[in-house]
Amino acid sequence: MRRPSIASSVSSARRSTTAAGQADAALAKLGYTAELPRSLSMLSVLGLSFAIMAVPYGLSTTFYISLTNGQSVTILYGWILLSILSAFIAASLAEICSVYPTAGGVYYWAALLSTPEWAPIASWVTGWLTLVGNWTVTLSINFGGAQLILSAISLWNLDYVPNAWQTVLCFWATMVLCYAINIFGAKYLDFINKLCIYWTGASIIILLITLLVMSPHRRSASFVFGHYDASASGWPTQSCSSCLQSPTCSPSQTANQ
Repeated sequence: MRRPSIASSVSSARRSTTAAGQADAALAKLGYTAELPRSLSMLSVLGLSFAIMAVPYGLSTTFYISLTNGQSVTILYGWILLSILSAFIAASLAEICSVYPTAGGVYYWAALLSTPEWAPIASWVTGWLTLVGNWTVTLSINFGGAQLILSAISLWNLDYVPNAWQTVLCFWATMVLCYAINIFGAKYLDFINKLCIYWTGASIIILLITLLVMSPHRRSASFVFGHYDASASGWPTQSCSSCLQSPTCSPSQTANQ
């Protein structure tokens, strides 16, 4: 029984070595020498994408916008439409990434795809926008996480209302925890990223089941798939309201990641 297991391990190791050698050769053609360790698997990278999307968190914090700007019709069809558009963006970026598989990413692509005259400024602007974007999205997620942590206390203490200094202190504690994991627990990132896949999937299923079971009233199928009402949005026209709120209920915000 041990021989197949050993043979499988050897075969897997050989495939991994071959893939790494091919990646190193591709980088060499671009003038780079591979220096960063490849410790994340494809499944782990997929899990990182799940963590960045943060579907349960994103939906829970923006649902009220969609409900006042068209309700279920806008949420349902807006998600489908913008998911298709996001897939087009992802496919175009994947095409560029397959040709220029470098750690620099978009700022390197901007330099190569621009004319020699505009390559430096295009790369500089793209690099800084990407960096600032990563800073702001990380800060916003951690700040929102701190608010969720403090709001969970109200489940046991209905009179508790977190004040500003408690929110900021919890935010900094969250930042320090993330910093410590990335610096001292880098070897666990592969596991954490994979865990995000199951955590996100389980969270969505739990939310759906809880809402369906605990809701005292349920709408008909005709209401869910056909009712449209943006009168509470405050916009002069309903079409304008739907166009402005659609990105809040779709995965399009993750395309830049």
